[in-house]
Amino acid sequence: GSVLPTQYYDGQLTLMNFGSTRKFYLLGAANNTGTEALRHIDHVLLSQDDAIPVNLGQQASTPRLFGEEPTIAEFAEARSNFNNDKLASFNAILRPHEKLKIKLLTFANSKNNSYEQSAITDFNIQEYTFTNKELINQRHKSNSLFSRLELHYDLSKSATLAYFGNVNLGNKDKDARSLFNSTTAHEDVHEDLRMTSHTVNFTKKINERSAFVSSLRMIQQRSPSSYFVDNYQFADLFSATNLAHVQQDVQSKVSYYGLMGHYIYRRKINQVFSATIATELNDNTFQS
Repeated sequence: GSVLPTQYYDGQLTLMNFGSTRKFYLLGAANNTGTEALRHIDHVLLSQDDAIPVNLGQQASTPRLFGEEPTIAEFAEARSNFNNDKLASFNAILRPHEKLKIKLLTFANSKNNSYEQSAITDFNIQEYTFTNKELINQRHKSNSLFSRLELHYDLSKSATLAYFGNVNLGNKDKDARSLFNSTTAHEDVHEDLRMTSHTVNFTKKINERSAFVSSLRMIQQRSPSSYFVDNYQFADLFSATNLAHVQQDVQSKVSYYGLMGHYIYRRKINQVFSATIATELNDNTFQS
């Protein structure tokens, strides 16, 4: 059937509860009008950082090997994105003790995208006349679960200990079917994501002009993926024969450990001296 929905919906839900020592937020969004539901909490996600003066572990990530979602050139995304997007998010800020502050962010996102294209092209070149018929049908499904925990503890008036922990779980499925004249093809891609990140920061204000910050970060990421196509198109290029289908399974892993010390000294308003010492270990494993 057509990828165009027969009925449209777009809804949002926001519930908040405030107390002297606790705050709770419940957010929800669902639509099939082409809007990314995750954008409803962009302000929450983009404001999250681990307060590290340097990019400690920012580049530690497994590569994505297979294709992105389809797009239509010179056509507005909102008019070509036929989706079924749902989001639920729970956030809390707790103050169980005057020296301890706890922040919790959790969201789950489910998204289905459909894409369909058909074309008939007639060619008339001198005495040659022929017609090409093309049909492309794609379905993309993704599920993600993200959770973040922050702990801030005041050791003294001039020293603070902070912890930032992230857990990110997700999977993506892409099913693509195409027909070119009498030639058919079926392509399937599956990707998984398992990632945890832990950061501990210690901040010490030495005096009114200087401070010291130390950070320890650990990241573990696993991204297995698989690819399947039932019609091999490159037999002439690679001298391969009698291939009914092609399948590839990939195991990609990253283990990262980083330690940093950062000293800051402010002489005047526009004169700042800083020194940083850092050591990093990045272990990448790739199997196919």
